[in-house]
Amino acid sequence: MRKIIITSCSQRKKINENLLPAIERYDGPNFYLLRKYIKQSPNDLDIYILSAKFGLLAYKTKIPFYEQKLTKEQSADLSVIALAQINQIFTKSKKQKEIFINLGSLYLEAFEPALSRISKHNLITYAKGSSGKRLAEMYDWLYGKNSSLHNEQINEVVEKEAVIQGVRFTVTEAEIHQIVQKEISQKGKKDLEKFQSWFVPVDDLKISPKWLVSQLTDLPVSKFHSDQARKVLQKRFFCRFERRTRRNAKKTK
Repeated sequence: MRKIIITSCSQRKKINENLLPAIERYDGPNFYLLRKYIKQSPNDLDIYILSAKFGLLAYKTKIPFYEQKLTKEQSADLSVIALAQINQIFTKSKKQKEIFINLGSLYLEAFEPALSRISKHNLITYAKGSSGKRLAEMYDWLYGKNSSLHNEQINEVVEKEAVIQGVRFTVTEAEIHQIVQKEISQKGKKDLEKFQSWFVPVDDLKISPKWLVSQLTDLPVSKFHSDQARKVLQKRFFCRFERRTRRNAKKTK
C-alpha cells in the first residue's frame, strides 16, 4: 500500500536566491525528519506540503524563498485550491493508500474539503495535539515504535528537542546560524544585540537569549523569562553564554 504524508509548510525556510525543492526550502523539525527518511527510503513515501502561497505541493517541486502566513481570510481560498489539487492527484490511481495527516489547526481547517474527498477509500491517520506531539506521532507512523531505525532517529533528533512554556521545538546549530543570518539580511545587526546582561555568541555577534528562543518557538518574548531562555538553550543546544562586564555596560549606555 502506497504511503503518503500531507503536512503543512513551515514559517522557517532556508534562505537561498535559487529555486529549491519544497522539502529543502521548508525547515524545522518536521522537515528535518522527512529529509532523513527519504534519504534512507527514497521510493517508499510520497510527501505533499500544504502552503499558504502555493496550495498543495509535491515535495520535489522547486519553489522560491517567500514570506506568507496563512490567515483566516485566506483559508477559504486555500480550501478551493487544495480540493482541486487533491482531485487531480488522486485521479491518477484508484488503489487504496495509507495517508498520514500532520497539519496545524488553521491548515487542517482549510484542508477539510479535500480531506472529505480522500477519506472514504483510503486509510487515514491524523496527528493530534501540539507540534511536538504531532512530530512524535509522525516518527511512529514512519518507522514503527519498536524499530531500530526509529530509535536511531529518536536519539539523533529528539535529544535536541526542548520545551519552554509548553512549546516543543527542535533545532540544530546550523539552523540557529541561519536564523541569525536571515535577520541580518532583512533588518541588519542593530536589533539582534539588544540584551540586558547575558548574550549568546553567534557569528561574532552578541545575541539575546530571549530573542533567539522567540525566533525558534514563535513565542513572544513577554511569555518567558531570560533565565528560562538561557536554561533551555544551554541544556539542549551548543549555546554558551557570556555576561556583559561593568566596563562594557558603561560603554553601551
